[in-house]
Amino acid sequence: MMPHFKNSFNDLLIVAKDGRDGVFIDNWKRIENTLIENDFRDGVLIVDNLYTSTEKNLSQNEELTTVLSIIDRLRNQFNLSIILIAHHNKDREVVTSLNKNQITGGKTLTNFVNNVLQIAESSVSNDLRVAKITKIRDADSELRNIPFKLHFEPEMCIFTKGSIIMNEAIHFIETKKRWEIEVIKELANYNEWINNPEFDRERLSHFIPEEHQIRLHHPTQITRYLHKITSWGLVERLDTGKYKINLMEINQLDV
Repeated sequence: MMPHFKNSFNDLLIVAKDGRDGVFIDNWKRIENTLIENDFRDGVLIVDNLYTSTEKNLSQNEELTTVLSIIDRLRNQFNLSIILIAHHNKDREVVTSLNKNQITGGKTLTNFVNNVLQIAESSVSNDLRVAKITKIRDADSELRNIPFKLHFEPEMCIFTKGSIIMNEAIHFIETKKRWEIEVIKELANYNEWINNPEFDRERLSHFIPEEHQIRLHHPTQITRYLHKITSWGLVERLDTGKYKINLMEINQLDV
């Protein structure tokens, strides 16, 4: 990051963690000393990351509140805006959307901060992230609780904001479970479907790729398939037995 950002800001100080220190030690004293040594105040402090900044167990409220008290003291003492980079819990439950409860530290942490922006990897593309503003305390935003895309540019180490996401769940589907998406993506490549995106079950059955016909040879399987891709926002249900592929959403899957 340094080559791209060192000339972008007048007063940017990046303090790398000393590799000899190891992880899960109390770095907040070092942060305080760095602020004092550089006479840094009235600015923005970015801490990457909260989890490894301390030896405390952030899942325990009593230990977390101790760390938050230090953060609050430094914020007031040096008149800082502080950005804390935290992590999501590795929950066994299936993730279909971003919400504050997924953040390590839970309500104790999210109640303490003014704003929460959550970012997660998308299963659709390696260079795509799902983002959502899930808390704003003293202002408002048209994007509050509206998921949107972040496009990562590896060469510059920056993200560019993309369009809003109509259906979050599709970005959290494991690759091995995405054969349903490949079917509808193939249909969306045919001129016949581009020019006439409306269909019924009979029309769909004639265009199912050969490698997936075993999965969709029975009416019950097709019903289940249509219900799933409709819930993902890739197909729109028009009327009883009538559907329409959502070309805009399908074309955005790899964007």
